[in-house]
Amino acid sequence: MYLLAIETTGPQLSVAVINSKCEIVEFTGEPGYNHLTNLAPMIDEITRANDLDLSAVSAIAVSAGPGSFTGIRIGVSTARALAQSLNVKAIQVPTLMTFAYHVPDYRGVICPIFDARRSQVYGGAFFWNDEAGEDAPASERIFEIVRSNAYALEDYLKMLNQALKMSGKNEFMLFGDGVAPYGPKVAEWANENGYNFYDARLLLGNPEVNAALRPSSNLQAASSVARLGLDMYKEGCLLEYGQLEPIYMRQAEAERKLKEKKEAQ
Repeated sequence: MYLLAIETTGPQLSVAVINSKCEIVEFTGEPGYNHLTNLAPMIDEITRANDLDLSAVSAIAVSAGPGSFTGIRIGVSTARALAQSLNVKAIQVPTLMTFAYHVPDYRGVICPIFDARRSQVYGGAFFWNDEAGEDAPASERIFEIVRSNAYALEDYLKMLNQALKMSGKNEFMLFGDGVAPYGPKVAEWANENGYNFYDARLLLGNPEVNAALRPSSNLQAASSVARLGLDMYKEGCLLEYGQLEPIYMRQAEAERKLKEKKEAQ
């Protein structure tokens, strides 16, 4: 059994193939790759390189958002087309939750934040539940303690503070393209409130860092989409191609302006 995983929601395009043994092959584009132009060739490249015919794929897992609106549309549209043409199911993978699979051995709180513009972030917070067995569904093994949504940074931190206190956790790791613009504010907030704070960017590839703290990536990655997608496949979280929908979490800028214009008339 093979799943094809697609990640187009962030600045770095990637695709991955995973089998039932959780063996993964991932191809990642260079920064700045055009997702629309390069996604189909990359899918062809990864299947050819691994001597895999697309007809052997059991389902298409796609990172459905939040993230770049254009990127989400490209990924979801491609996944729909592939699922329809191959007559297989689709898996709608929530992008923020995939970051838990970047650090499967980390036992602090995993906090992905994306720059959503307009002084907002797309954010959530998760941690691994040690009491659940490896065969338990992802919904039992990963606790979402800050609901994935669009937030003003101050509101996100307020909810994170409440969640950390309720969970008894005192440590978190920050991921995503929102770290660059907002990381200093988060670090200042963490210090003021007595929390241990890790910037995932500073831990990547550092052999001196404890292995449990070394993330596979700071950004979205198809390998993590594949791992979560496989768990969702085992749970039966499968959709027909026409049921697959983007997870935007808010209106596109053009839609928002059009709505405001109509309301002002």
